Amino acid sequence: MRSECLPFRQIPHTTRLFGDFLSYQPNIHQFYSRSAFFTEWFKDQGPSVRHDAQRRERVSAILERQNQGWGASAVVTENIARLRAGAFAVVTGQQVGLFGGPSFSLYKALTAVKLANLATQNGVNCVPVFWLATEDHDLAEVNQVFLPDSNAALQKLVAPTQS
Repeated sequence: MRSECLPFRQIPHTTRLFGDFLSYQPNIHQFYSRSAFFTEWFKDQGPSVRHDAQRRERVSAILERQNQGWGASAVVTENIARLRAGAFAVVTGQQVGLFGGPSFSLYKALTAVKLANLATQNGVNCVPVFWLATEDHDLAEVNQVFLPDSNAALQKLVAPTQS
């Protein structure tokens, strides 16, 4: 499959500040200490990050137990072992919600996998971690959406739910 990337500066109404931020122009260095791009800062930032070994062990044990219960693949088990041994983690997640959609969650998870692989390929041992907030008991928060009608007034749409 062929894909092409359209630079943000070519998108109509992109602000100069946003363009300068993405290209990390010298005039914004006083406001942003590093580039927005992962590939440009993870090598510099990595060595300064320190994590508590006991917390790392507890998190790894929980991930191992949960993933074994779900019949996780060997790759997942290997990643948990790497995390336990000191690998960094690219962490993201998603709260379940109406129109948040399964595909959005998949894209976020795949982005974590891709970034972790990129870091590892560039010498920074890193694993992806994705959480799905499925135990949020506030159905009133996640079963609805507000959409503008033809007059730009917000209309509330609610999906029926069962507790």
